[in-house]
Amino acid sequence: MLMKTCPYCQNASFSSTTLGGPWLCPSCGEDITHTPVEAPHRPVQTGEAANGKNPFDSVRKFFRKLIKAGS
Repeated sequence: MLMKTCPYCQNASFSSTTLGGPWLCPSCGEDITHTPVEAPHRPVQTGEAANGKNPFDSVRKFFRKLIKAGS
């Protein structure tokens, strides 16, 4: 995943394509095609919350207890 910081509004813009063409900032709409690409700070895994914990852990724990209680 590629990331650019918009020089106009300072918001981050992400893209997974390398096909070229204009890169428009999703926040302000300015063309940031010629803005240098940055490495994202850390890849976020699917199902991972901003605090680094998986939000489904509590759901799994609940169902494990439910299954044990039914046994």
